[in-house]
Amino acid sequence: MKMSRRVRALIHLFFAVFLVLLMFGRAAYAQDIAIRSGLHEDYTRVVFDWAQNAIEYTVDETSNNTTEISFSRNATNIDRAALDVASSGHVRDVTVVNTSPLLVRLTYVDNAELRVFKILNRVVVDVKAAGVKNAPQEKPAAQKPPPEDATKIEKLVHARDVAKANNIDVRVNGSIPEVTKVDDAPPAMDADSAEISSAPKADETVAKEDEKSYFERIAEETAEAAPHKVIVSSTKAFNMSAYIRANRLWIIMDQPDYYVMPQIRGPHVDMFGEFERLDLTEASAFYVDLPKDKKLYASAQGGGLNWSITLTERRPSTERKWPVREVNPDLLRGGSKLSWAIENTRRIIEFEDPFLGDKVLTALVDQSNIYAGEYKSYVDFTVLDSVVGMTVVPKVDDLSMRYTPSEISLSRSEGLALIQPSDIRVYELGMVDDVKQIDPNAEGDAHNTRITGRIFKFDQWLLGGKAALRTNQEVMMQGLTERDQEGRAQDLVSLAKLELANARGAEAVGYLKLAGEEYKPFRQSAEYLALLGAAYALNNQFDVAFRVLMVPILNNYQELYYWRAYALAELDDWSQAGEVIPDNTRFLRSYPKDLRLALSVVLAEVYLRRGDIDRANEVLKIIEAEQDNMRPQYQAGLIYFKGELMRQRGDEQGALTMWYKLRKHTDDFFRVRARLAIANLRYKLGEITIDKAIDDLEQMRFAWRGDDLETTVNFRLGQLYIEKGSFIKGLSVLREAASLSEGTIMGKQIASYMRNEYKDLFLGEKADKLTPLQLTMIYEEFSELTPAGKEADQLMQSLAERLVEVDLLDRAIKILNDQVENRTSGTEQVKLALRLAGIQLINGDNRAALKTLSLAEKAINQIPILESVPYRREMNLLRARGLSRDGRARDALVLLNNMKQDDDVVRLKADIAWTSGRWNDAAEALEDLVTRYNLRPSDEISPQQANTILNWTVALSLSGNRHVIANVREQYGTQMEKTEKGRLFEVVSRPRQNAILADRQTIDSIVGEVDIFSDFLDSYRAPNKTEN
Repeated sequence: MKMSRRVRALIHLFFAVFLVLLMFGRAAYAQDIAIRSGLHEDYTRVVFDWAQNAIEYTVDETSNNTTEISFSRNATNIDRAALDVASSGHVRDVTVVNTSPLLVRLTYVDNAELRVFKILNRVVVDVKAAGVKNAPQEKPAAQKPPPEDATKIEKLVHARDVAKANNIDVRVNGSIPEVTKVDDAPPAMDADSAEISSAPKADETVAKEDEKSYFERIAEETAEAAPHKVIVSSTKAFNMSAYIRANRLWIIMDQPDYYVMPQIRGPHVDMFGEFERLDLTEASAFYVDLPKDKKLYASAQGGGLNWSITLTERRPSTERKWPVREVNPDLLRGGSKLSWAIENTRRIIEFEDPFLGDKVLTALVDQSNIYAGEYKSYVDFTVLDSVVGMTVVPKVDDLSMRYTPSEISLSRSEGLALIQPSDIRVYELGMVDDVKQIDPNAEGDAHNTRITGRIFKFDQWLLGGKAALRTNQEVMMQGLTERDQEGRAQDLVSLAKLELANARGAEAVGYLKLAGEEYKPFRQSAEYLALLGAAYALNNQFDVAFRVLMVPILNNYQELYYWRAYALAELDDWSQAGEVIPDNTRFLRSYPKDLRLALSVVLAEVYLRRGDIDRANEVLKIIEAEQDNMRPQYQAGLIYFKGELMRQRGDEQGALTMWYKLRKHTDDFFRVRARLAIANLRYKLGEITIDKAIDDLEQMRFAWRGDDLETTVNFRLGQLYIEKGSFIKGLSVLREAASLSEGTIMGKQIASYMRNEYKDLFLGEKADKLTPLQLTMIYEEFSELTPAGKEADQLMQSLAERLVEVDLLDRAIKILNDQVENRTSGTEQVKLALRLAGIQLINGDNRAALKTLSLAEKAINQIPILESVPYRREMNLLRARGLSRDGRARDALVLLNNMKQDDDVVRLKADIAWTSGRWNDAAEALEDLVTRYNLRPSDEISPQQANTILNWTVALSLSGNRHVIANVREQYGTQMEKTEKGRLFEVVSRPRQNAILADRQTIDSIVGEVDIFSDFLDSYRAPNKTEN
C-alpha cells in the first residue's frame, strides 16, 4: 500500500519535532546558571537563576547553622565571587560542594532564619538574623562637589544630609548616587508572597497524571487557581502593567488585537464585576470593578506568557520604589527629573482614562517582580498603586515619561516642582488621598466599548497559505533547540496556528498537545483551549472538540459559537446547533478560503434547519463568491442548499429545478440527498403515489452507505411503509435505520417514532385495521418496543382481549398471566386474576385456574373487607367450577351450599350435578331456577328459559321422576311448542308408553351438549370483566 505525499510529509514533520525536543532534552541536562547575591541591612539574599524553570531542589538542614541545598541539574560556569557574602553579618560562608548535580552548603550565624523558595526558574535563598537588626554598614565617603560658591555648597550638603536621613538618594548633575538606599524592605516570609512554581511535579505524581485523560488534567489544573486570582495568559509572550485606581483593577498589555478576557478565579468570583475591554492604538486595556465593601490589595506573579494577580484583604509585604532626584544646584526646591530603578521596561503607553477623563502614562514590563509600588502623590503627577510596572497620572501638560534598560524617569522642560526632602514625610502624613475622593460608581464611555468576541486571527496566521507552508514550518522549527521551555511552547503554538489557518486539523492538534505538555500553564489559557477545540473539530474529532469548546472561560467569545455549532451539527445535534449559532455571519467572511468553505457548508444547513433563511442566504453568498474555483462537494452543497432555501421561501418548483441539477452530479452525497428531497417534495405535492415514492427510496437505500444520510433514507422509507399500512415491513426498515445510528440524536428520534407507532397499533385507531393474529406477530417480532409502566399494561391487556376474541386463548393466557404475577397489585390484580381464571376455565385448564384463584385470594385478603365482598363471591363461583371439572364435585357443592343461593349459584349447582350424573340434585336445582322465572301461562318463554325447562325435563327423565315430567308437560307444554326447543321438549316429555329408542338417543345428545354454566363463563371473553 503506497503512502500519500501528505502522510509522508506529516511523518517527517513530527519526527523532526520530536528529534529537536530530544536533542534539547540531552543538551539541557547540563545547565548554565547565573548566581547573584545582595547584602541588605536585615537580610542577605542569594539567587540561583537557572536557564530553565524545570528545576527541582531539596533542602537539608545538617546542623543548627548549616544547610545544604541540592539541585536536580548540573551546573557549569559558576561565578564563585557572587557567593562571597561573608561580610553580610548573616552568612558566614557559601560553598559549592559538588557541581554534578549542583550541591551548595550555607553556613550562617546562630539562630538565623533561612527561607528557600522558587519563582519561575529562580531559586531564592534569604538569610535573616532572628531578632537582631544589624547596624548599617559604613558607606563610602561621598565625593566632594567641585569648588563652587560656598553658599551653593552649603545648600547641597544640607540637602544631602536631609535626604540621607529621609531615605532619598541624591544625584548632582547625573552623577552616581551619593548614598544608597538604607531600609530595603526585607523579604516577606508569609505564604502569600511567593508564586508557586509551575515546574513539573515529582516523578510519582507525573506517573499518576499519565493515568488520567488529557482533559481531566486540564480540568484539575484549571481548578487549582488560588482564591481571588486574576489570570492573564497568551500563547505569545507579552509585556504588561497593572494598577488600581478608583476601585478598579486595570491591566494593560502590548498586544492591540488581544481579545481574550482575563479570568477571575476563586470561590467568590461573583463579588467582582465583569472584565471590560478598552481598545488602544498600541495596546489592549482591560478593567474590572473591585468589590465596594472590601479593601483588596494586589500582588503579581509570573511574566512573559502567563501572568497572575492575587487579590487579598491582607496587605502584601511589598517594597516601594523610592525615586532618585537629580538636583539642579541653582534650584534647590526643584529638580530636572525623578528616576526610579525599574529595569526591563519595554514600552510606555499613553491613553485617556474613560471614567475620569485625564491622561494616563503606564510603563509595561516583562516580569511581575518589576513594579513601582503603592500610591504616592507629587506636585506635578501622581504615581498610582502600581501592581506591575509603573503608572502615573500627570497633573501638568508637559510631563514626560522615559525609560532606559535600568530606570524610568519623569521630567518637565522647566524642571519638576519638588518640595524639600525634609518636608516629604510631613506631606505624606497630611496629604489627601485623591483616590478616595473619586466616585467608584462613576460611568464613562468605556462601558459602551464593544467587545467583538473574536479570538482567532487566521488572516495573520496564514503566512502565504499552503504554497509557503513547508518553508514556514522549517523556519519556525529552526530555533526550537535554542529556546527555553516557554519559548519552545510558544513556537509550537505558532506552528499550530499556521496549520489551523491552512485547515490542517491533525497537524494542529499534534503541535498543541506538545505545547500543552511542554508548558502546562497553557492549559489554563482561553486562547490555547480555543485553538485546541478548533483543531479537534477540523480533525473530525467532533465529540472531543465540543467538550473543549464548552469550557466556561470561552463563553464570552462569540466567534467560538460558530465552532460549537459546527461540532454539534457534525454530531447530528442540529437542534442544539441552531440554538448556539450566532445571529450574524461577520466572522466567517474573514476566514481563509478553505476554512470558510468547510464551516460555511455546515453552518448554512444549521441556519436552514432552524428556519433562519436570511442568515442562511448570507452564508450561501459567502460560498457562492468562491464558486468559480471550489471543490465539487462545495459546488454540490451550494446547489442543494439553494434549492432548500427556495423550498422554505415557498418556491417549490424552483427547488425541484435546482435539485434536478444534482441527479447526475459527481458528488454522491448531495446527489442522494437531492433524490431524497425530490421524492419527498413530489409526494407531498401529489405528483407521485406512495408506491412510487417507496420505489424511489428503495433504490436509494444502497446508493449511499455509512453515515446519517443512509439512516435518513431508511427513516423516511419506514415512515412511508407505515403510512401505507405495511406495518411489519415499516417497523423492520425503521429498526435497521435505528441500528445504523445507535446512540446518536437521529437514532433516538427513530426509536421514539417506532415506539409511538407501535403503541398506536395496539391502543390507537390503527388497531382496528389489524387482525388479532397480525397484532400477535407484531408483538412477538418487536417486543422490545413495548412501553413501560401503565402504557405497557394497557397495551398487553388490549392485545390479550383481541386474542380472546378469536379464541387464541393460549397466547392470551400467557400475556395475562405475566400481568397478574409481575405487573399488577391491589384491586387491579384481583380483577385481572379473576378474568384470567375465567379464561383458563373456558380453555379447559382447570388446575391452572385454581392456582390463579389462589393468587387472587391472597390479593383479595389485602383489600378492605367491604370492597372485597363481590370479588370473593366471584372467586368462589369460579373455584367451584374448577373443582367440579377437576373431579371434585362434592367439594364444589359444599362450597356452593355455604354461599347465598342466588341465580348464579343455583345454576352452577345444577351444572355440577349434571356433569357428575347427580340427576336428582340436577333436577332439584333446575326446578329451583324455573320456579324463580315465575312464568304465567300467558307469558312468552325466552330461549334461556326454554333451555332451562328442557334441561329440567331431561334431568327428571334420567332420575325416573315420570310423574313430575307429566306435570311439567301439562304446565309448560303449550308455551314450549312456540319455542325452538318445542320439538325436543315434546320428545323428552311424552309418556313412557309412547317412548321409543330414538327418545333415549335424543336425551343422550342433550346431556352431552348441555353446559348450564357456559353463559356465566362466556362473559369472561368480553373485555374489562369485573363481576356478574
